[in-house]
Amino acid sequence: MDSLNIPIGAVPWILGHECRITTETCLNSISDREKTTINIFEGVYKKSLRIPTKKERGY
Repeated sequence: MDSLNIPIGAVPWILGHECRITTETCLNSISDREKTTINIFEGVYKKSLRIPTKKERGY
């Protein structure tokens, strides 16, 4: 989310945490597999924001 410029304060809200410390604990204990999953999600999200070219739209 950092690469998408999402404020760190939004992360606890997105995850449903009432306390930022809970979020920091979760983020520090995340595994490599989970990090990979997050990176894939961010990549898909970035692609969804991209506007297709005229060629890709077929005109």
